[in-house]
Amino acid sequence: MKKRLLSITGPTMAMVGALALAVLFAFGAPQAALASTAANSTITNQVTVNYQNTSGVAQAPETASATITVNLVVTTPNISAPIDQTVAFGGDAIYSYTLTATANGPATYNLTDSITAETNISLSSTALSALSLDLGATTLAAATDGSATITVPYDGTNDSVVNGIAVGDTIDIGGVVYTVDAGGISENAGTNLATITLTAAVPAGTSAGTVVGEQKPFTLTVTPGNDPAAQNNATIDVTVSAQDNGALAAAATDDTTTTVTVTDATLTVTKEVSTDGTNFGAATAAPGETLYYRITVTNGSTTTNANSVVISDPQPQFTTYDADSAKVDSTIGVDYATAATTLTDADAGDDGYDFNVTTGSTATYSLSTLAPGASVVLFFTVTIN
Repeated sequence: MKKRLLSITGPTMAMVGALALAVLFAFGAPQAALASTAANSTITNQVTVNYQNTSGVAQAPETASATITVNLVVTTPNISAPIDQTVAFGGDAIYSYTLTATANGPATYNLTDSITAETNISLSSTALSALSLDLGATTLAAATDGSATITVPYDGTNDSVVNGIAVGDTIDIGGVVYTVDAGGISENAGTNLATITLTAAVPAGTSAGTVVGEQKPFTLTVTPGNDPAAQNNATIDVTVSAQDNGALAAAATDDTTTTVTVTDATLTVTKEVSTDGTNFGAATAAPGETLYYRITVTNGSTTTNANSVVISDPQPQFTTYDADSAKVDSTIGVDYATAATTLTDADAGDDGYDFNVTTGSTATYSLSTLAPGASVVLFFTVTIN
């Protein structure tokens, strides 16, 4: 089909322009938002018929009414997203969440978690503090006036609880969190309205239909497996979902994903030899000379302790261990003469070091913890046979 080009000029163009402007105002201008009415509200409409009899005398009016109850409209709840965490292998990452109702009435929301870990790390466990949460919700029946009292629809039951919202509950109105004041709920079946008094004033002008949604906290604990083969800085993606458990559950889900970075102590070790206790590196020596050994162990992690660290170094072949020659320090590069602490050979119980006690012909040094970024420098000497 060929396209035709239409050229419009003069008065015709002016008429078309006016028509376009009319269309813009009719359809393109912003439309007023429809207010949301709380679930369990009743809408009653009464018709009245007035009439006279044949003598012209007014008769008692006849009336009839129809009532409907507003249904719950399931919406997506809101889950807060906690920040990512870093945790040591075998430690607990505890995530704190807040679930906020956004529906027009009370509902129960089921909570689930989904964990995706890198292939080189296992999970010991995950645990939600709750498997479901009951959240109340209603909507404003009138715009707020700047006071601490809001007006909402009556829910049909005079029990000091409005659509699941009770005294002491935490609620969200327009992204601001409030608490329901003690004795702050009043219901009036006659006016078909209820009032909720809060512990703080609500800014004036919040429009009718705005959701008043309860929120509740919950936690998820993630415990990475203590797997010695797992790679340092492995990650675990944590997804938490909330879903209304009603018939329209598929329309009411929310997911939030955070990441656990699992760190571990990363020890590095160097071993050096010297013939004078100062210049460590490649060396040659003759029988009868002393060899100074320097062993440096450093925890490269910035977050995680290395626990139960044990240094084991067998006596070198063709040498004799020099009794009580062991020293220890915490400064990388320190030489033998200036090393801070002299160790004893006989009993590891006094200073963590022994020779030929824990293991035959072996220097053994144990310390309970090597902190992140810390080092231990161990010396001992032998004489070449």
